[in-house]
Amino acid sequence: MKIEDSNKYGVLDQKRLTQFERRLGCTLPAEYRRFLIDHNGGKPLPCDFRISADQGENSLHHVYGLHDGPIYLSLEEAFNTYKGRMPKTMIPFADDPTGNAICLGVGGDDLGKVFFWDHELEAEEVDQPFYGNTSVIADSFGTFLNGLFKWVDSEEAPIEKIIKSNDVSALTKLLDSGYDIETVDEHDLTIIEYAAITANNDMIRLLLERGAKVRNALDIAKKNAVFFDDHKATVLLIRELTKKE
Repeated sequence: MKIEDSNKYGVLDQKRLTQFERRLGCTLPAEYRRFLIDHNGGKPLPCDFRISADQGENSLHHVYGLHDGPIYLSLEEAFNTYKGRMPKTMIPFADDPTGNAICLGVGGDDLGKVFFWDHELEAEEVDQPFYGNTSVIADSFGTFLNGLFKWVDSEEAPIEKIIKSNDVSALTKLLDSGYDIETVDEHDLTIIEYAAITANNDMIRLLLERGAKVRNALDIAKKNAVFFDDHKATVLLIRELTKKE
């Protein structure tokens, strides 16, 4: 298994880990604790997982760590955000591309299990613990990691696969082969607009260097930046490279 951005914002401070566990009132499950110590915010690749037969597949987006990097990657910040909104016996350790939480059981019958927490089904005012918007994904963190896979849609177009995987090398080869950079799909979107939707900044930089028109990419990034902090960097990048306000 490959780990993307392992310890990107620094190796885990053991004192900080101990302080966080004191706030939880427990020691983190051993498998997750080891992963946090080794990678502190690193994202496993492949990163797709199956929720259930009814809910289908999903993928990890951000994986949290104990560091001073962006707050949207902070385990402490995520814990504060979801405190009181999910059972006390679980904490969020990652999210998916639409803002749902991937959680780890830290106590009771939930200990060690991995859960999917659906924000769209969150109850506004209910007595805790509320499990109505949760699904068990795996019985342990290790089982969850071992079960991650790369989902392939047989009907997905090659350019969609490139954007989804943020494969800059594959995009470069595609452009070098003569692919029209301004090609639009059935939704009237070009590659750079899709890259703005997913905040694939390396791709955006390449596309602009190759002469791609911005079209609605900046507006798309601005709208997403209201909800997702990583899109703020996309807004700044497009402005920097195009001198647009």
